[in-house]
This record gives sequence, structure tokens and C-alpha cells, in this order.
Amino acid sequence: MVLRVKTYRIVWSDKGEQYGAVDLYDDAGNTARLRTENPFILSFWTETLRNEKPVSFNTESGILYTGREPLGEEES
Repeated sequence: MVLRVKTYRIVWSDKGEQYGAVDLYDDAGNTARLRTENPFILSFWTETLRNEKPVSFNTESGILYTGREPLGEEES
């Protein structure tokens, strides 16, 4: 299933086992979770979610991806 991400929540736990997670939500109430022990990966996911639109997540392949964007600036 492809989840069209509408909202998200970031989690970082420093108690015991260190891990980060991103909870993804769509408008239909579907959810998915990305989990990592690497803070740099968590930061990458966070920046992608903050700066890119649209963002989707394929729950079967585990791939987070963005919509298409043009390269460079548009010419007038």
C-alpha cells in the first residue's frame, strides 16, 4: 500500500536503547513507522518530510519518496 503522508511525528529515545522513529499518517487513518538507530538517518527523514511535498511511503517495499520536481529554477 502507498501511504500519501499528510502528517508525521518524530520520536527519539535516549533511554536504554537509542533509537529514532517517524510515525507517518495519511488522511484515511492509515499509519506506518520508520525506525532507525542512526540519528543521521532520522535527521534525513525529518528534513525530507519538512521540505518536500508531496511525500509518500510504500509500506510493502519500505521506501519513502517524494513527488516529481523540476531541476533548477524555472526560466521566465
